[in-house]
Amino acid sequence: MCSETTNYSPLMMRNIDYVTINHNLSIYIPHILAKHASEEYIKYIFKTLNIATINRVDFLDHKNSIDKIAFIHIKLWYSNIIVEHLQEKIMDQNQNARIVYDDPHYWILLPNKRPVPQNYAEHLCNLEKSVSELNQSMIEKISNLETSVKEMQCYLNNDNNNNMNLFVNNSCCGAVSAAWNPCGEPTIDTESSPLANQ
Repeated sequence: MCSETTNYSPLMMRNIDYVTINHNLSIYIPHILAKHASEEYIKYIFKTLNIATINRVDFLDHKNSIDKIAFIHIKLWYSNIIVEHLQEKIMDQNQNARIVYDDPHYWILLPNKRPVPQNYAEHLCNLEKSVSELNQSMIEKISNLETSVKEMQCYLNNDNNNNMNLFVNNSCCGAVSAAWNPCGEPTIDTESSPLANQ
């Protein structure tokens, strides 16, 4: 049985109390050869070089190429001087942070300013479901409002027709009355009014 042992210099293993590590730093590799675009391989390299434990790797196609872009989601950055210096270079736009994975081949590491959370797909699914339910609810409300508006229009049309009949026929409830005068004071027909005989 073969075991792998890595010897670190005292400088590399200095007291972790003095090491400043950004455990929230998210990174990406802007160009990775297709043959190395494997989550397991990238996890292996980061762990072997004593840099970090990787939670997951998301790949995107590289433009005009079969190669990939790799977004590295770190589970745990190791607390050592190598990681501290590597993170400093990642955050410094004037320097290139590199990991040599197969000498002389290396990956450039850049900060990922918009990391995607691990449960992004679940959040997206829940959001789509909420939007769908809201749309259905709004459709039902709009349908109910349209029905109410139609009923009101029908009621108003019938009421207007009844009022028009009252004006045209000068009648109320089907009884003709000379007292009905929509444009002024009510008039009393002295000849036909029961009050006139008193």
